[in-house]
Amino acid sequence: YVFELIGDGCGCQVDCPPVTLFEDEPDCYDDYDDVYNGGCWALEDWTYYPGSYDGTGTGMPDYLDINLMEYWCSRSGTYTKEEGAEQWNDDDWYRFTFATAKTVRVQFESAFRPVFHFFKITSPDPDPCIDLEEVELWDDLPACTIVNKYTEYCFTPGDYFFVVHPALFAGLICGEESTYWFRVREGLDCP
Repeated sequence: YVFELIGDGCGCQVDCPPVTLFEDEPDCYDDYDDVYNGGCWALEDWTYYPGSYDGTGTGMPDYLDINLMEYWCSRSGTYTKEEGAEQWNDDDWYRFTFATAKTVRVQFESAFRPVFHFFKITSPDPDPCIDLEEVELWDDLPACTIVNKYTEYCFTPGDYFFVVHPALFAGLICGEESTYWFRVREGLDCP
């Protein structure tokens, strides 16, 4: 038998940069509904359709619009639903607009092992979740280290989602122990 133990946090203290915008989502808890920037995966079956909850009653997905070069600070975590029978994590969706053809550079630090998704929005508002195209996935990121990483994908002008969530679905307490910060910016010129 081979056992592999993987921890999602490392017990480090992550301090956000001095000039930072805050997501301001409440800390998650058991039976939490991730309707504050829960994005296109806000439903319990991990699918999106018009009428999903976003906290406003409009039926549109909830996300935060961000500008390139801004520092953002947030918290994440994991929680249970259905009296502990289902494990969930807090998904944070951010939308940004890219004006030139370049790669993207993300600078970040996280107290847990994060997963980052990059989606190209192919449908205009009011429903950007229809026909999302996942253009890059980072699922091997470290915890407790300041990282600067470039995408391989060349971002053409348009709107994109940047999604952050814990690598695991259990064991990460929502709160200060699950703090992360990031900055999305232009990267390298595309070939």
